Amino acid sequence: MQPHKPKFLLTFLSNDLTANVLTILTLTGTVKLGRKILYPLGKATGDRATIDRSQAMRRQLGAIGLADTSDTRAYLSAHLYCVFHDRTNIAEIQVNGRIIKESLLMGPIGALKMKTVWDSNKLITIILFGKES
Repeated sequence: MQPHKPKFLLTFLSNDLTANVLTILTLTGTVKLGRKILYPLGKATGDRATIDRSQAMRRQLGAIGLADTSDTRAYLSAHLYCVFHDRTNIAEIQVNGRIIKESLLMGPIGALKMKTVWDSNKLITIILFGKES
């Protein structure tokens, strides 16, 4: 018997950075990633601190061999899909009901600890811990 593999469809509404929704459709519902998927790829906008943190996360991904490519975006999306549906990785439930989950993001030449904050099925925050190139 082959191991169970999650079935999902990645739907990219636009390749343009101005696209405001990236959604993974699943058989059990929708995981809403929004533009948050762009944040660790160094594509954040806003104040200087936000942009600097986004660029630092891009360097962290680069240090484990993950560049900003369509394959990396698909990989991050699939990783976040699995993180959301994993019931064993809950680190904390905040008073406001948001759930903090922890995971290990593997790259071709290393790994990073990832914390994500979820409000129901919506991704709120991604935080990476580990080396920076």
